[in-house]
Amino acid sequence: MLYFPQLATGSACQYPITRRSTGRTIVNQLADGTSIRMADSGASQTGWSLNYEHLTQAEVGSLEQLFQSSSGSWQSFTFLDPTDNLLAWSEDLTQAIWERDPLLTLGAGLQDPIGGNAGTRVTNAAQAQQQFMQMLPLPGSYQYCLSLFVRSDQPASLEMFGSSGNAEVHTEVITSPAWTRVSQSFQINSQVDGLSAGIRLSPGVSVSVFGLQLEAQSAPGGYKKTRDRSGVYPKSRFAEDAFQSIATGVNQYSCQLKILCNVAG
Repeated sequence: MLYFPQLATGSACQYPITRRSTGRTIVNQLADGTSIRMADSGASQTGWSLNYEHLTQAEVGSLEQLFQSSSGSWQSFTFLDPTDNLLAWSEDLTQAIWERDPLLTLGAGLQDPIGGNAGTRVTNAAQAQQQFMQMLPLPGSYQYCLSLFVRSDQPASLEMFGSSGNAEVHTEVITSPAWTRVSQSFQINSQVDGLSAGIRLSPGVSVSVFGLQLEAQSAPGGYKKTRDRSGVYPKSRFAEDAFQSIATGVNQYSCQLKILCNVAG
């Protein structure tokens, strides 16, 4: 599996980043002059323009290695959108993509910290620790940051975790009555493809959560709501068949890359 590489900073890109989404509408003109319009989901495409400055030789080398491994625009790779949330359905924990233990109960429709009603009460009614998580097609060796908003009527212990293969990292968080955004930065250094990220509750604990987010970087960015589409693009390609970098100093390089992904693919 090919993945777009991270830089030494733990991020895949440098700002500013240009992201553009395009679509196509099919128009069927009827005999009476009326028309029927329908979105062509198969033509939806997302693209990124990435500009890099002051890359080290190792960093520009990893970009060029991916370009060579994918034979330019011929083969696809997985791109982790640095402007998006890698978790799908960030505000609906009842969706099937969220795997949860059987004795973990959910109560949706609570007031959330940004003025809506997308908060969820999560209660562990079991006599053992319970968890919910997402399993993602991501490299286990990358730098990640998991974040969420959480509160509880009484102080409670919440465990955030990330795991890949047999390796895991976790962080304990103590909640309070006020909505607080908490985060866990981690790098497992697992060579296994596949990453799980989520939270665990101790027996009898009940907390309200909102806005779960996973990013491939060392610190949390602004919250991004997701539905069925997350920031994981497994069939991305280079838009051009030439890779060019410019040496701007000693062990300093710059380059520009364009990436495209057919969203329906």
